[in-house]
Amino acid sequence: HPAVKIEFKIGDKLEAPCWNFDGNPDDRTGVLTWVPKTETNPDFSQCSVDSGAWYACTSGNSLAALTDGSHTLVVRHTDDAGNVGTSSTNTFTVDTAAPAAPVITSPADGSTTGDTTPTVTGTAEPNSTVRVYDGPTLVCTTAADINGDWSCDTSALSPGAHTLTAKSTDPAGNES
Repeated sequence: HPAVKIEFKIGDKLEAPCWNFDGNPDDRTGVLTWVPKTETNPDFSQCSVDSGAWYACTSGNSLAALTDGSHTLVVRHTDDAGNVGTSSTNTFTVDTAAPAAPVITSPADGSTTGDTTPTVTGTAEPNSTVRVYDGPTLVCTTAADINGDWSCDTSALSPGAHTLTAKSTDPAGNES
């Protein structure tokens, strides 16, 4: 599975800190990486995940295991006197589940057409990338819309029988 990467950069000094979050959905953890430009006092950085307790966090600090779903990470700086700066908040989704295989709704199984570049339609996980194959050969690629509907025109097919299958990749990079 590919890593989840969130980059969030605003603020200066005791204002909102600048940081990157690289998460690995395989083990559902994340590592905070500070952007040096505004890392004025890394020893006094605090984090909170999903409205949990504040804890000291520094560059390279790993987050606790995260379950699939929406999470909110808040990072803030304090100075030597304990003054708390503005927080940087970012909500992100951990998605480690493979999407269901797309369903081809047209052309119908067993149907015949004279069109050598038929339009293939179906449903898949919303916003996923759908690839249609004729055996091992990729014949078209498209994106499912927010409702999961998709369609694409195949590359030219030779006369004869064809077996079409579809695979999808969701926005997090998980494949069906």
